[in-house]
Amino acid sequence: MTTYKKKSSYIPLVFIIVLVLIISSVKIFLPSNYFQLNTGFYLTIGLIVCIIIIYYWNRYVSYLTINKNDLTIQNILKKEKISLNEIIGFEKEYWTFTYSKALKYILIKTKRKTIKIYPYYNDSNELIKWIETNFTNLNAVKAHNEWEQVLNDEDIGMDRFERLQKVKKAKNIAILLNCTSIIIFPFYFFSPTRPFIIIPAIIIPLLTFIAIFYFKGIIKLDDFSGKSLVRRIEKQSDPTTHNSTVYTYIFGAIALPTLILLGIYFIDFNVINFNGLWKVSLIISTIIFALCLIRTKEFKSNKLMSYVSLSMIYIFIYGYTFFGAIALNCALDFSTPEKETSIIVNKYVSGGKYDYYSIVIDKMNENKPIKLRVSEDMYNEYQVKTNFTFYNKEGLLKMNWISYDK
Repeated sequence: MTTYKKKSSYIPLVFIIVLVLIISSVKIFLPSNYFQLNTGFYLTIGLIVCIIIIYYWNRYVSYLTINKNDLTIQNILKKEKISLNEIIGFEKEYWTFTYSKALKYILIKTKRKTIKIYPYYNDSNELIKWIETNFTNLNAVKAHNEWEQVLNDEDIGMDRFERLQKVKKAKNIAILLNCTSIIIFPFYFFSPTRPFIIIPAIIIPLLTFIAIFYFKGIIKLDDFSGKSLVRRIEKQSDPTTHNSTVYTYIFGAIALPTLILLGIYFIDFNVINFNGLWKVSLIISTIIFALCLIRTKEFKSNKLMSYVSLSMIYIFIYGYTFFGAIALNCALDFSTPEKETSIIVNKYVSGGKYDYYSIVIDKMNENKPIKLRVSEDMYNEYQVKTNFTFYNKEGLLKMNWISYDK
């Protein structure tokens, strides 16, 4: 029989000390009549502290025992025991975005239950080696089956070599699109460079959709296993070893450009007539979304997080079609602007994490006043009931918008 004990954790002790210091400082440094800390307050704080202590002790004070027939994990509150003969294999989960592939935990699976083993035990390397030696690596089995499915798919290529080359090409293109999105994203925060990233932000998601259809499911939108928010980025390894997943994910090449287009719309473009864009974008985004799911055949899970991921992808695709159309309408508008002057009827600041400054003008040929987003300097410069000069533009897609001298 072998027993492994989790390494000591000082997190509960540090938390309790900090909490006591905070309460003491409130009592000592604030005036006695600032507010009353009654008995109910102290009881509530005490209950919260007890719950936190029990939670952390239950998580960190743990013993894992392996004998001839069973594996047992004993915590303060519960005891989990599984027969070694029932174990069908294990899966490894890694921390997100860690280049060192830091292990988060190992899932020991049976047909009836699953147990998490964290790498915090003393002699954890010995424990992990024992698990890897005695049980099936389900990650490797899944990866191997996926590779075989793709490499035997005649729709992808004429022979296994051609299919393998197509997988490598798909991975390289996905990396290129994702990395390009990451590279151009910081330029959004600088006004001089913002106009130069509009076209790349429009083209990258378009190329992403083309890649999804061209590579016939090798490139996928996202991981719908319910772990997409904590899924690490796989390093690219030699596909012939079957050590990496055959599929590659490309959602970042849609999400980041969409966020860029969204920000540019709110900062740089004042559209006064959307000309039914909401409905058109809804139809187009729904068609693209449905075709992508059909092409990739990737959504098969019934977990809640899968549907959350699915909803987020649809929102971003809709955002891309909507704000991408606005960016095209304004950035590629070469129509002759009409100079107009109107009276400012109101101005206000929208609060939140950031302040947004707006003025309201009474524009001719419009049934109601028009709100324009302006900079803080312009907001302070122009007053209510003063004239404001602007340029009315037709727009490439016939969505009227307004520009002005900043």
